[in-house]
Amino acid sequence: MLSLGDAEHRALRVAVIDERCELAVCCKGRAQMELGNHTDVLSLCPKAVGIPMVLRGMNPQVIAVDEITAAEDIAAMATAVEHLKENPSKYEYDVEFHDSLAVASHNSMLAATIHLVNNLIADVRIRFWDLPDYQERTQQSHYAIYQAVCDRDVERAQLEMSRHLAIVDEFSEKYPGRSMGEEEPPIP
Repeated sequence: MLSLGDAEHRALRVAVIDERCELAVCCKGRAQMELGNHTDVLSLCPKAVGIPMVLRGMNPQVIAVDEITAAEDIAAMATAVEHLKENPSKYEYDVEFHDSLAVASHNSMLAATIHLVNNLIADVRIRFWDLPDYQERTQQSHYAIYQAVCDRDVERAQLEMSRHLAIVDEFSEKYPGRSMGEEEPPIP
């Protein structure tokens, strides 16, 4: 269990968005199901409301939810894309997009992994954020992924995700010291 840890892995902070009280089965404010010592439960709260709440207020390393409907998935991603359009310089909106996309996959392990990776690479993301064209290109890439998901075009979504990762690779190669926290001029 992620929130308990074991001899080889430390415990992770887990937030459970339990919209229908099926996961924690809370009664009088206490979970009736064992979810681990480092788990916070948000019961009877819509996922589209709960996910941003726990991201901003609890700093979880993993978010667990029950199944998500497509309309809620698209709405959460649309909100993240809109936030990026309104304020592209705020890297937290980049994280919000990645988290909403992972949650929309309906794969709780993928969503938990993406959320954990987002936390682990936050400082690296910040180091790239001020580089020329990085924000604009990643924002365009996010929108292309979002459009493919809205169109339910799996192949195009996979292609756009690969292109997005290629942008990150390109900047990592052009500015190798940035991933190590060093300031440097680009490699020609």
